[in-house]
Amino acid sequence: MSEIKKQSTSGPGQERLYASCSNKIGKKNDGGVVDGNFLVYGTNNLRVVDASVFPNIPGYYPMIPLLMISEKASDVILAAAAH
Repeated sequence: MSEIKKQSTSGPGQERLYASCSNKIGKKNDGGVVDGNFLVYGTNNLRVVDASVFPNIPGYYPMIPLLMISEKASDVILAAAAH
């Protein structure tokens, strides 16, 4: 239980556990799982657009950053579909 609390605390007073940070967006050689277009490395046409792409829990309430990343992802997906 102490390990869960340790992992779920990213700052003072932030003791909530959100399912996030397991599929980090970033360069593959830096440990990233998803690229800047939300495509999973080593797969074809598989995208991840949820809180798992954050490298760290984005504050106490991740809803606003999640909405922002969702808007960005929708732009990327619509642009890819247009080609």
